[in-house]
Amino acid sequence: MLLWFLQHDPRDDWREYFADLDTAAAASGLVDVQFVAPFIPDGPGTDRYVGELR
Repeated sequence: MLLWFLQHDPRDDWREYFADLDTAAAASGLVDVQFVAPFIPDGPGTDRYVGELR
């Protein structure tokens, strides 16, 4: 498992730094990439992103 902790929203740099990360890692032959996705925290007690889940 590889985790990246960022100080800003991952959507700002996703294409530049993370979009092809799975291809590069798999090309090494050392790993089998199963899932790559950003985590965007929600404010506790809010429904800020509920509309996007449906």
